Amino acid sequence: MVPARPLSFARFLACAAPGAMPRRKRLRKLSSSSEEAAPETSVEEAAAAAAAALVLSAADEEERQEENLRRLIASLLTQKERLTDGLVSLLTSEGRREESLFGFYDGVSEDDKQVLVDAAKEKLGALSPVICNKLLPLVVKQLVDEHERRVSASFARVRVPKSPTASMARMYRAAFTQWTESPHVSYVAGNRIQLGSLSPKECFVLHVFSFMGCFRAKPDDLFAVCLTGETSVGKSLIFENPFSANAHQFLNQEGVGRWQTGQHSLVLYHDINLSVLLRPSECETFKTLARTEMSSAKIVGSAAYLKPLFVCVTSNQRVHTHSIENPTRELRDRVKSEEEDVWVTGGGSGGGGGGGVKGGKKPRSLSRSAGGGEGQMLLPAAWNSGSSSTAGVCRRILVLKSQLRSSNSLDTPNIRALKSRVIEAHCFQRPELEAWCLPRGEKFTRAHLLLGVYETALSILEGHERRDFYSWVLPSYVLATLCMVSRFHSRQLESGDGEGQTRRRLLAVLERLEPDEREREFFVDLLGPTPLPQTATTMPTKVKEEK
Repeated sequence: MVPARPLSFARFLACAAPGAMPRRKRLRKLSSSSEEAAPETSVEEAAAAAAAALVLSAADEEERQEENLRRLIASLLTQKERLTDGLVSLLTSEGRREESLFGFYDGVSEDDKQVLVDAAKEKLGALSPVICNKLLPLVVKQLVDEHERRVSASFARVRVPKSPTASMARMYRAAFTQWTESPHVSYVAGNRIQLGSLSPKECFVLHVFSFMGCFRAKPDDLFAVCLTGETSVGKSLIFENPFSANAHQFLNQEGVGRWQTGQHSLVLYHDINLSVLLRPSECETFKTLARTEMSSAKIVGSAAYLKPLFVCVTSNQRVHTHSIENPTRELRDRVKSEEEDVWVTGGGSGGGGGGGVKGGKKPRSLSRSAGGGEGQMLLPAAWNSGSSSTAGVCRRILVLKSQLRSSNSLDTPNIRALKSRVIEAHCFQRPELEAWCLPRGEKFTRAHLLLGVYETALSILEGHERRDFYSWVLPSYVLATLCMVSRFHSRQLESGDGEGQTRRRLLAVLERLEPDEREREFFVDLLGPTPLPQTATTMPTKVKEEK
């Protein structure tokens, strides 16, 4: 009896393809029924044959590449190295067989590694002392790697599901808007001249949007962005997580290589103590980076010049002094417990002391406000100085003074220089963010920031003219980012003719800001070609052409 011929992999793929059959039968069928078969049947068979051929060619190509790779590696090794490789594999295979008796690997401790080292040393020493001295590091390394691989395989890996980009972008838009518009966030710019006609909040939003869309050019007259405030108020969630996608994190420890910025566009001073910036070397580097001046640092044992980088600082300490109107009881209690310096101003056009009273010294004995109710808070007497006004209402203002303080007289000029280069958003109390816009088990990324802040940045540009900006570079950053992200934004968050509508808005902004011809050509190139309208007459034609 003749044994049946085994089915090869190629014949299996050919037979497994839909509509496929052995080659002889397929040719006989095509030749005998060429006149009777319908055109649809021949098309299906041809498609099946083409699919089988593609699968076979892909498999053959993969095998050919693996064979070429093995030959290339073998040609790089000498005969001695190949023999050494075989001996190491033989020795470690015995260890693997012994370890295979255990079904679970407890961990990779130093004691476990030392057991492997002792076993390898004993085995090699029994074979040859020379081989032991030469091959012991290789054998130990391979044994430890194999043991770590097995231990790693004994841990489960959970994959966190990711939400769609459009959903996360809408969540970020809501979280960013609620945070920036919160009454618990105060904005202060060190140099108000650089704001132009923008408000500090508008300037802050445009800076954040520009940081994520462009590399920095010099000079640009931009601020360094500083995010300060209490812990767990949303700084990391809304800002630091998206910034970390393309940020070089500042290292406080002295050492070589901490200013290797690579292709990053931003340097992030993450959650630092502001006293770090007053060190002579750090202060000089911060000032030059913030103003895009020539800056050098020690990199890999030698000094090198740093490229222009955007600067962002996060801290729990304040850089500027902030005035808070009508502070909440929670804030007043916290300030009182921290013994902050307090300034109080009473407003009103009539009689009554409306002047400011400085609380640089500790306030005098606290008294209850007029009315003396049991549930009222203890306030300094100066807070009620304007309560007798008949024409106005008393305003309560709490002044939170800067926590960037000098330890000696030499730090005072540096503090003034640092403050003049910083625009700060200080969150003195946790904002009220809706629960649905806070991701759980995920974090916001750079794409979510660009999509979520897109409409806000575009609306700010639509409300201003070119002369409102101190420098043309800031709107150039914003326009370049808007044009570059416009198609991505339209596909993710808009429907219908959203891309065309966004394009028309951007072109209107270009006309409003009046760039020169070269700049306009640059922005239009980033914007891309005009999208074709998707009408009912063009859609069937497009589908037919694709078929």
